[in-house]
Amino acid sequence: MLAVTEYVDPNLETIAPLPPDPFPAPRSPETPRSAGWRPLAAVVAALALVSLVVGFGVATIVVNARDSSPRRAVTVAPNDSVLGGLIVQQSDVPAGDQVTLLPRGADLTVATLDLCNGRFASEAQRIARRQVALTDDQGNVFLSTEAILYRAPATGVQAMRELKSVAAHCPSTPVPSPVGGDTQTTRFRPAPDGTWHRTPSVERLAYDFVATYPATGESWHSIAVYLRRGRMLMGLYFAQPDAPQEAVDGRTTIAGIVGVFEARMAKVPARVAGA
Repeated sequence: MLAVTEYVDPNLETIAPLPPDPFPAPRSPETPRSAGWRPLAAVVAALALVSLVVGFGVATIVVNARDSSPRRAVTVAPNDSVLGGLIVQQSDVPAGDQVTLLPRGADLTVATLDLCNGRFASEAQRIARRQVALTDDQGNVFLSTEAILYRAPATGVQAMRELKSVAAHCPSTPVPSPVGGDTQTTRFRPAPDGTWHRTPSVERLAYDFVATYPATGESWHSIAVYLRRGRMLMGLYFAQPDAPQEAVDGRTTIAGIVGVFEARMAKVPARVAGA
């Protein structure tokens, strides 16, 4: 099993390295569709790919799992330190649940923002990315967390502005994907976070929506929450918002789980976050 040791420095300076993308793809001029809030079936298919190629549970890359070698602190790029400290970690979830790096989960050619199949100019300014998924002991995907860094805080502001604009102008008709994904129709429900606690230093956008795919007629209900502080942005993608949630750091509601990551983001030193 490929594994990495837990993060050891509270100031995010010295950590064990994150695992590499197990299936790196050649860069191409066209950015593939994000694993972002994509429907549950697509996330399951992505994890199934890991199972088919390397044997799920045998060579799965597990975030924050301990290996049998002597523990060593490894100095790596600050970008990796920040991302590793933000995403959901194995130590956050109950025994039996699994946190895995998605195929191409570190690949910058994969889009992060794809709400309503919109266009997001800020994507070109990402410099680092990590996306992992949380599955229960039956292999059901409940949550995916994605953390990215932009070159500058101003691009994080731009990204949130673009999300607001795309959501506000999302048509009621099918929208083709600009990055090679599926055509879809997106119907937004009222924002789910009206009564959620807010962390003063963290900007939040939360979307509750149903995506329908004309090619198959299938629909999925999803909740996507975007958090920003400085040059850091997180996407929290709830694949089964109508079901009881798997616990993350002891929280079992969507609002509580979001709060875990808001607090985590708020603790990143300002000099690192660019806040």
